[in-house]
Amino acid sequence: MKNLTTYIIILLFPLTGLMAQNCPDTVKLSFLHDIAGPDLTLTIKAKNFKNILGMQFSLNYDHEAYRLKFVTSPVPNFMDSNFKVDGKGSVRFLWFDGASSTGFSLDEDDALLTLKFTPLEIAADGFFEISQSNLPFEFINKDSRLLCVKTEFLKIEATGSELKGRVIYDKNDNCVFEPEEEGIEGWLVELTSGNRKYYRSTDKNGFYSFDLPKGIYSLRLLAKNEFWQICDDAISVNLTEDQQEAPVFLANYFLECPVIKTDISTPILKRCEDNRYHLIYENQGTTLAENVKIKVDFDRFMTFVSTDFNDFSTGNQQVIFNIGDVDVQERDTILLVLNLDCTETQTGQTHCVTAQADPNTPCFISSDFSGAVLQLDAVCDEINNKVRFNISNNGTAGMKNAKSYIVTEDDVMRPPQPIQLDQAASFTLEFPADGKTYRVIAQQDDLFPYEDQNATLAIEGCTTGVTFSKGFVNMYEESDRDISIDKDCQQSTDIISGHEIVPFPIGYGAEHYINRDANIEYLIRFANTEKDTVRQLTIRNSIPANLDINTLQMGSSSHPYTYAFNKSRELVISFDQIALPDTSAGLASLGYVKYKILPVELIQDKDTIFNISRIFYNNEISKFTNTTFHVIGTNFIKVTSVDGNIEKMQIQIYPNPASQHITVQSSDSEDHEAWISIADMYGKNWYTEKTNTPKHTINCQDWSPGVYVMQVKNKQNVTGTVKFVIRPE
Repeated sequence: MKNLTTYIIILLFPLTGLMAQNCPDTVKLSFLHDIAGPDLTLTIKAKNFKNILGMQFSLNYDHEAYRLKFVTSPVPNFMDSNFKVDGKGSVRFLWFDGASSTGFSLDEDDALLTLKFTPLEIAADGFFEISQSNLPFEFINKDSRLLCVKTEFLKIEATGSELKGRVIYDKNDNCVFEPEEEGIEGWLVELTSGNRKYYRSTDKNGFYSFDLPKGIYSLRLLAKNEFWQICDDAISVNLTEDQQEAPVFLANYFLECPVIKTDISTPILKRCEDNRYHLIYENQGTTLAENVKIKVDFDRFMTFVSTDFNDFSTGNQQVIFNIGDVDVQERDTILLVLNLDCTETQTGQTHCVTAQADPNTPCFISSDFSGAVLQLDAVCDEINNKVRFNISNNGTAGMKNAKSYIVTEDDVMRPPQPIQLDQAASFTLEFPADGKTYRVIAQQDDLFPYEDQNATLAIEGCTTGVTFSKGFVNMYEESDRDISIDKDCQQSTDIISGHEIVPFPIGYGAEHYINRDANIEYLIRFANTEKDTVRQLTIRNSIPANLDINTLQMGSSSHPYTYAFNKSRELVISFDQIALPDTSAGLASLGYVKYKILPVELIQDKDTIFNISRIFYNNEISKFTNTTFHVIGTNFIKVTSVDGNIEKMQIQIYPNPASQHITVQSSDSEDHEAWISIADMYGKNWYTEKTNTPKHTINCQDWSPGVYVMQVKNKQNVTGTVKFVIRPE
């Protein structure tokens, strides 16, 4: 097989240039399929397959939906060695008829290849495509000429009986379906079969459907938020017919509350360019939202250019859109164009745009909540070479509880400090304008009624010099868990890139650590790198099992889209009339879509979340994105020393964070004598020892994860203090 592959490539590749100039004939590959019993038979036909000496191409298929059983072909001497299955949804075919001088021909109705597959999923669609993504097309005839190739994309609908249902907005709040009541779009229906769960989203009229074998299934409607209630929590269905209507789900209000969702982003951010931001808003609440305004703030390096929305005002790095009344389920998109400065910015610098809807007053506030609301502001004082953060309590009362705030410098955290502010009280933190990325994270008071329990803000690029650190802003989660707020922070780039999935936050360090309750936002970028306009584009993204589909929130996009679920957890996002131009159109050749999602509640430290998407262009070409990953962790941020004596005493403490041991090392060539004591943040002593060696290792593998304080005292009674973290191994 290796020799055959080498022979074909040596024979065919030198003719590629000739093929581009003079293509004598075209082989057209097409599909036929038949489903009989449990198996699917796929036939690949080849029109104009005349006097062919050799061929190579690959068939890509949905390996999560189908498993290949066998392959047959009428071409001479076709054997198992003429195809290779990679286990990831691709079959590579390589065949050469070395014994023939005239080649092999097929009649128009003959099959070039016949493949049999076993379905692996119920309630699923599958796809098949002949593509060059894994192996270039090569068809050579008896005259040693390369032929052109045309192919097609085949979407195989799931087999079985159709179970069709509907979700209705029960405006009368009586759990009785009435003809005037409308369907609800974009809600998820969960179907349970054995130990597997499958999902479908409702269309604009509230309909959903599953294609299933006959049997008994359980259906459940997932409420959009806590302000809705479902009349029937779960419905059991015995599917006995080829097409069967499921009982209607009715949803009505648990609490009358307007909830305006916002989401904003752009495909990529380029300096010296007009960047197109797309802002969506939607009332996901249970009642009319009156006099809605959406405020969009952007940093000082950006300039407002234009918008397609008529009623707006600008000023002070801000655009305010006067939306007016927004009814339940109403949704729309606003285009906002912002120019990013050339002269005062650098490539790779992070720039943030924040959208916030008003009103956004919580519909439920605990009577025990103090009313305190912490707010952060930051400024780069270039005159005095300072970075200043201001923490203020802008709420209606003082804080009841002592909380803490932390400061990070790039990827290093200063020790937590206490905070408890009276109403209208504030204080300022100052740091040198040394080019580091500074972030402050402050805990809100107990029972804070918004989703974000921390106020956080970062400032990057404040320096009197030329260079500064980059890439640390998106390491941490922003304060935009509340559905009415969305903050989009992107690093500028000079490269137009596509086929990419980008997570926010990216996570801490090489392991991409995030907290177990982190709200992850995925931005999926795509780009038309071909010569022709892309008229249809589909993204397939299997939601990892350790992410909670119940928390999925679809976000903004560069072009209108619809979405549905396929198989058990595959999110399918469709742009049916996208008209995406090629790269000659610059930024217009790019696009994106976003969604937010939370990890499952039972996720554990060290669990890893992987994510990858596949993008289909014109149902002909498919591209995989990169694979992203996050590791769930606790106390994963490095902690700096409390004072400078550790450095003066020529003592190093490492590793930090630690998991099994911590080492205390002295670089003083004469004096190694020291007393070491370690306590946790609650004052409990975990270690006390005297050392006379330059390197002293402490076993801490059985210690509880958390932050510890180490004190090191030398013979001169000079004490140095350092904090370090122990995280689970």
